[in-house]
Amino acid sequence: MFIRRRALEPEIGTQAIADLVGQVGVTLNTEDIAPKQLDHLALLLGELTLELRRVKKS
Repeated sequence: MFIRRRALEPEIGTQAIADLVGQVGVTLNTEDIAPKQLDHLALLLGELTLELRRVKKS
């Protein structure tokens, strides 16, 4: 929650970054992570990386 809240601060991040961080957190908090969830996590982290790069260029 702390990271997601910080990502919502205008000087730090965007709503898209906060949403992706929240989704990553939900996936990581799953008790029994299945391989399918790890694939989903990899996709989320890829999207997060792209969004962070996009914001950094702005």
